[in-house]
Amino acid sequence: IDPLRRRLLLARLLRAAEKVPFEQAIRLADALARFLDEVQTEEADLSGLAGLAPEEFAEHWQKLLRFLDILRESWPAILAERGVMDPAERRRRLLDLQAASWRRRPPAGPLLAAGISGSIPAVARLLATVAEVGGWLVLPGLDRDLDPRNWQAVRADATHPQHGLARLLKRLGIEPEAVRIWPETGADGRKDAARAGLWREVLRPSGTSEQWSRNPRFGADALRGIGLVEAPDLAREAMAIAVRLRERLETPDRTAVLVTTDRNLARRVAAELQRWNVPVEDSAGIPLDQSPPGSFLLLSAHLLAEGAAPATLLAAFKHPLAMAGDAGAFRRRVRALERLLLRGPRPCSDLRELRERVARRAARALEAEGEAAERAWPVPVPPRELLDWLDAILAHAAPFLRLAERETAPLADLLEAHLAFAEFLASDEEGSPEPLWAREAGRRASAFVAELAAAAAEVGELPVAAYPAVLAVLMGAETVRPQRPGHPRIAILGQFESRLLQADLVILGSLNEGHWPRGVDGGPWLNRRMRDALGLPPLEQRIGFAAHDFLLAASAPEVLLTRAAKDETGAPTVPSRWLQRLYAVLGAAGIDPADLADRRSLELATALDRHDGPQRPWPRPAPRPPAAARPTAFWASDIEHLMRDPYRFYARRI
Repeated sequence: IDPLRRRLLLARLLRAAEKVPFEQAIRLADALARFLDEVQTEEADLSGLAGLAPEEFAEHWQKLLRFLDILRESWPAILAERGVMDPAERRRRLLDLQAASWRRRPPAGPLLAAGISGSIPAVARLLATVAEVGGWLVLPGLDRDLDPRNWQAVRADATHPQHGLARLLKRLGIEPEAVRIWPETGADGRKDAARAGLWREVLRPSGTSEQWSRNPRFGADALRGIGLVEAPDLAREAMAIAVRLRERLETPDRTAVLVTTDRNLARRVAAELQRWNVPVEDSAGIPLDQSPPGSFLLLSAHLLAEGAAPATLLAAFKHPLAMAGDAGAFRRRVRALERLLLRGPRPCSDLRELRERVARRAARALEAEGEAAERAWPVPVPPRELLDWLDAILAHAAPFLRLAERETAPLADLLEAHLAFAEFLASDEEGSPEPLWAREAGRRASAFVAELAAAAAEVGELPVAAYPAVLAVLMGAETVRPQRPGHPRIAILGQFESRLLQADLVILGSLNEGHWPRGVDGGPWLNRRMRDALGLPPLEQRIGFAAHDFLLAASAPEVLLTRAAKDETGAPTVPSRWLQRLYAVLGAAGIDPADLADRRSLELATALDRHDGPQRPWPRPAPRPPAAARPTAFWASDIEHLMRDPYRFYARRI
């Protein structure tokens, strides 16, 4: 089944069970879909849901299980009616069919399964088949030097990087020492062994960490090539990483990659590298709603649904894609409109009233003379030109505004009216909306709206005021992948992509708890005891997978570990558990972690933006609207904005 259609169908079922805002229903549907995928991937039995929450459990657990009953009772019938199946179920069947095919007729040529840990039951069965028919299994990063006692601890510790491989070997009936080492590739074997010994100590099973006090077994070679950057904030961390990546280009044929799960850091580093015209794209892509066409579609949706709020209107009209046929004239008219009416308190409630206010202002200017006329119309755009421009905008916004006069409207109609307005606003000199749908992001946005239009009938009607929020939630799950070739020697990779590439210098960024590893979140549906009763793996297994990726990346010849002491909001961060373990192991060996610090990169990062001479910051805006203009009702998020950024609250609400 198409993922977008599945989200909308599940959201509709959830809304039927519990009256919640549609955008919230979509978020719940996403969580429900992830739970369903996990159940099908792990081949658990949903019939066990009924007895998971005895009557003595809190009422909200009973309520959550009623939501999950949708997966047992309603969802299979919907899939059968449409003749489709869930993605995880389809993958399981295909893997089992492939395994059965190989058992019936083994491949004539060599059969290799490489780089797979076998964490999924169907994949483990396929790997077992490969071994049975005489194929080869190439296990990534297996530590053959762990002693039998530690292997027992590894099997019991789901957070250990070798846990997944240990489970696979046990399922295959193979002892770790029976696995042969891949032929020598020319690397420095002694140095590799020393580095492996260090990480073996750092990442040893939790139940054996008391052995750190018994002189950890690693030599000086283990620390050669490891650097550490602890930046005061995210901006400085990004700059220090960019400096190291740029510096790597000074050495011919040397390569470097940044590996991070923090997409915000990845975008910052890519932006900093533009200082030196080094084109690097984040291989993990960006969310569609953060791309130029995605943000433009959201801003134009807010403009139509929220009327003429100055912040919303100006954000949409000042977007680079907003041009309505003539970018220069459009910008000039937007600036004139801003000077006339959009500075200060909100002048009107919608676009129609905004046009009327401009017309009244123009009439007063035409009646006045001399300086009075200049005060009434203090902009270089003639009144008739500005009014004709607003009339054209209103004409293209009219279909959506007519729908907005009703409390609810079909999603398909709202989307059609919104896209017609957005395409007009983004049209070029020839009247074509091509700028909106150009390049990778535009093509992905075009595909998304086509998929949404095809599936919109599954939703029916929704509140018009909720349309922008619904669009934002749906769009936020879509990703724009880079298609243009980046720099041949530098790359920014996600956790998954890092398994596929090697480099001379590997930078592991944003090593803070919550980023690497990510927090274990099992979703809103089941607690740990319920998950265990249903046959789902422990949540800590995800930390083990992340630890395995960290181990492989940190085993590169040259490694730089980076983190920021504060996040983008200024809140303190907590070092990743793996960094904390490294500090503990170094301390037990009598080594100061500060000896690993890469101070030079941090100093260069600071010097690049250092300004000579005294700095005179501009005074912070301090609006003081009259009491009559101040809101009397607040959202919870308004209070946070009012405390942290009062001007943002003023611009949005007043």
